[in-house]
Amino acid sequence: MVRFNYKIEALDGTVLYDEMELGTVKYLVDKEELLPALREAVKILSVNEIATFLFPSYLCYGYQGDDEKVEINQPLRFTIKLISHSIKN
Repeated sequence: MVRFNYKIEALDGTVLYDEMELGTVKYLVDKEELLPALREAVKILSVNEIATFLFPSYLCYGYQGDDEKVEINQPLRFTIKLISHSIKN
């Protein structure tokens, strides 16, 4: 189980979704649905580490976008902070 915060930006730096809007995510690694971009990113972060990733659209919202702020076929920049991880038996 991991907990993380993140924000999503366009490649030009425009914030599409900030940490407050997205909230803290709790995710059971490889056992729950999550954007492919996030699934891969949380596996390589250490606790309290912050990293920025550039992802192609197919790992995010794909060709369709999200019908709100993410455009069709839009690559995105994710800034992610891993808050905690724990091992569940």
